[in-house]
Amino acid sequence: KLSWNEPLDNGGSPITGYVVYMFPAAAPNSIQDPDPVKEEIQTIVTSASAPVDEVQEITTENTSGGRFRLQFMGDVTGSIEWNAADSVVQNELNNLNPLIDAGASVVVTRGGFTNNGYTWTATFQNWYGDAPMITADGAELADAGSAASATVTETFKGAEAIHGDFTVSFRG
Repeated sequence: KLSWNEPLDNGGSPITGYVVYMFPAAAPNSIQDPDPVKEEIQTIVTSASAPVDEVQEITTENTSGGRFRLQFMGDVTGSIEWNAADSVVQNELNNLNPLIDAGASVVVTRGGFTNNGYTWTATFQNWYGDAPMITADGAELADAGSAASATVTETFKGAEAIHGDFTVSFRG
């Protein structure tokens, strides 16, 4: 008689059937072909960390005004004021075609005023894996005593969740 329990989690897909394989069981110290066959149940448990969101920081420094632009995968935002609210930077980035085409978006928060500029933190949502870098063009920023700049740094490299299939074999 053969029986089994339905899986606790089907991953959200309907179960349309089962494939059953029969093989002789063995333990680590078993002889090559035991008689009678020893009954053994083995369980394989897999786990993976949750995906990691890509986070990049856009920073302006030494500026007293002006505008900057951002570029992502060849698509360029409109001009952004040097002290723009986080919602403005977020809307500009989310209107870029590479993000729209990927079904992704960014959530942007702006930090406080330091070094005569601001830092906006852009967290990628629904972008699977390491995102390409945003680049900044600060040519239209006004200097505040020393050269104004707009830069982007990667704070957290995005990582995709582990997925796929695997096969376990015994004796070949």
